[in-house]
Amino acid sequence: MNKYTSFTLAVLLLAPLAAIHADEAKDILQATGVKGGLVVHLGCGEGKLTAALHANDSFLVHGLDSDMKNVEAARKHIQSLGLYGPVSVQQWVGDCLPYMDNLVNLLVSDNLGKVPMSEVLRVLAPNGVALIGGKKTVKPWPTNIDDWPQYLNKADNNAVAKDTVAGPPRLVQWVDKPVWCRSHMGAPTMASMVTGNGRLFSIEDGGLTDNPFLPAEFRIVARDAFNGKELWTHKIIRWESLTMYIKCQPRQQQRRMAVVGDTLYCTLALEGPLSALDASTGELLKTYENTSPVQEVAYDQGVLFLNVGERFPSAAYNIVKLKEGPFVEGVDASQPFFGGGFKEGYDPEIKDKENPVSAILAIDPKTGRQLWSIHSIVKYTACSLSIKGEHAVYQAANGVFCVNAKTGAGIWAKPKNITNAVGHDSGTPGTTPNTVVITDDKVFSVEAIPSQKFGSNAKGMVHAYALNDGR
Repeated sequence: MNKYTSFTLAVLLLAPLAAIHADEAKDILQATGVKGGLVVHLGCGEGKLTAALHANDSFLVHGLDSDMKNVEAARKHIQSLGLYGPVSVQQWVGDCLPYMDNLVNLLVSDNLGKVPMSEVLRVLAPNGVALIGGKKTVKPWPTNIDDWPQYLNKADNNAVAKDTVAGPPRLVQWVDKPVWCRSHMGAPTMASMVTGNGRLFSIEDGGLTDNPFLPAEFRIVARDAFNGKELWTHKIIRWESLTMYIKCQPRQQQRRMAVVGDTLYCTLALEGPLSALDASTGELLKTYENTSPVQEVAYDQGVLFLNVGERFPSAAYNIVKLKEGPFVEGVDASQPFFGGGFKEGYDPEIKDKENPVSAILAIDPKTGRQLWSIHSIVKYTACSLSIKGEHAVYQAANGVFCVNAKTGAGIWAKPKNITNAVGHDSGTPGTTPNTVVITDDKVFSVEAIPSQKFGSNAKGMVHAYALNDGR
């Protein structure tokens, strides 16, 4: 037998073993339902199964073994696959796992040894799974942790969560890029953020931070909320121009996502239709026809509520506060950022309409069928739509209106002239629009009265109405 024959036999013998470990890892992931996040393999041996548990880039796998020889063999195997980094191993001895609380999504082990099950449950994230000797254990979601699934938490705009854990920060749970925001002059790096079912979703700029005037790369990013592992990203075709001043982000851009269970409802373009994505994988599940351009997304009791049409006045571009002149001598000061940027590299700026017209649509999320609609709303107040139970209330320049959330039929109306204060920097109302909040029996509506001197000094007053009849 020559050396080539020996090599061929070795490959033929190893190939079935690799397939066995791949099949075992596939069975584990299917049995536990884990589709990404941090996986711990306790007693990883030579790392064959450990490496196979890295099913795709949504996984970060960490192996632990008490035998240093096993650790060295596992590292060699993982490096041979080009996976070291996303998959790693270390020597570990003891009964206390080397992880902080609520961090791990999946822990796999044939035998826990000295480690008590209470320690496994400590490091598991809520909804995390332990598979010990083939026995599956799921850590329940605690009653004192709440989600923040959409703008202002719920569709009633009452920005309060039923959460007693959130509070002043005492330690760092995880860190992920971007470590730095891109600039304090252009569009904010983080445009919106919601959480649901243990996942954190954000609309963020992934562009290079080397120069604040380089083009933006906005995207939707899904992370595990407990350990920060990036699960997936989805490019946004077109977002706000980078020249939008950071302190003047249109409020409606913060109401572009709503997560319900394992589905994320969002817009994949600044002026596009509503889409539904698989929250765990980012797969596009559905695009809702006749919903473009969506300005706001809300969800309540099995119904999607959209504001569609022309956006509320929000244009606040190229607000550059210079003390001495352009950033660079000899540049074209007509270009963005007083010559520091280049308009051709940015998404287009949106011009405001003096009296924008939009509609409110109620959509069945499963079928996409339109349940009801209210069209030709002139100067709808951004993000004022508030829904709770059978009532939906919104504000426009001509008053406050309450309709039946199930049918769209009018319940009561308060016709009046309503204005919005304009932002100090932006000079537009889209950054500081009036707010409408629904409680169990009341509607609270901020309604500004224009000032004779400056729009930014418009006096906002809170009006309270009875939810049932508007008194």
